[in-house]
Amino acid sequence: MSRRRFRTPVVLLACAVVAAGGLGLLLESSLNHGRSGLLAGTRLRPSSAILTRVRISAKVVALTFDFDMTPGMLFRLQSGEVDAWYDPAVLDVLKTERIPHTIFITGLATLAYPELARSFAHDRLVELGNHSHRHFAFAPDCFGLPFIGEGRAQEDIETAQQTIRRITGVTPKYFRFPGGCLEAADVAILNRLGLRIVHWDVAAGDAFNPDADSIIHYVEDRARPGSIVAFHLGGPNAPATADALRGIIPYLRAHGYKFTTVTGLLALQECGAKGPVARRFLPFSLTPAAWKPPCGDRPPVL
Repeated sequence: MSRRRFRTPVVLLACAVVAAGGLGLLLESSLNHGRSGLLAGTRLRPSSAILTRVRISAKVVALTFDFDMTPGMLFRLQSGEVDAWYDPAVLDVLKTERIPHTIFITGLATLAYPELARSFAHDRLVELGNHSHRHFAFAPDCFGLPFIGEGRAQEDIETAQQTIRRITGVTPKYFRFPGGCLEAADVAILNRLGLRIVHWDVAAGDAFNPDADSIIHYVEDRARPGSIVAFHLGGPNAPATADALRGIIPYLRAHGYKFTTVTGLLALQECGAKGPVARRFLPFSLTPAAWKPPCGDRPPVL
């Protein structure tokens, strides 16, 4: 049987229904082909539940960062051809500004930078997500990334999960597909593994982009309450991310915005100021138990 292919850009819709093993969420993404390179979206099955934005009224956003590493990138690092695949200046900006953020790290990046990965795990402002093990594409024709191949998705996801847990002590609960490319069978795998798929509604466009101003203007124009903004962790493949953050963070703060992690956004939605949001209307929560954020120990909103 052929695998049905999905992409996560433009508009993703699914009817909100209660189903065994999970809930279909109403999804929306404002990505466009020019910024992300992704193709037009497809109507997803109700059980897929790909998170692109959290629907809250509070002016809070989540800045997220992909920490990529392919076998080819690892070889170039180990051979000395490349000094580093991340930019310390990005981390310095986030630390100086005290920005809670979520990093989607690959298994290979965790292996290449074990001390750095452990420092993420011990930082209250940092949340770790799974970004696959080798950063291969989970669907063909995805930004030139090597296709992982049929039947190999689960092994790659689980290898990354085990690697991150072994080195950092953290067990990620979120997964982001490399390039945002996926197929229907991959969604089912993530559901079985208990990992929630988290993509974005604002793609910063920092990959291979030396123009910080273009990144700044794009994010400033599109960020809204509950946005999940996707960046990269700098390095040769995202040379202007640090400079862009130096413009974006003060701009959003001046317009009343605060920052939190993906879990922080979900806590604002699920818990709210007066208890779980869903229970204001229904005698039960629509969020699967495995995905519920901690209401008693919420991530910081700064």
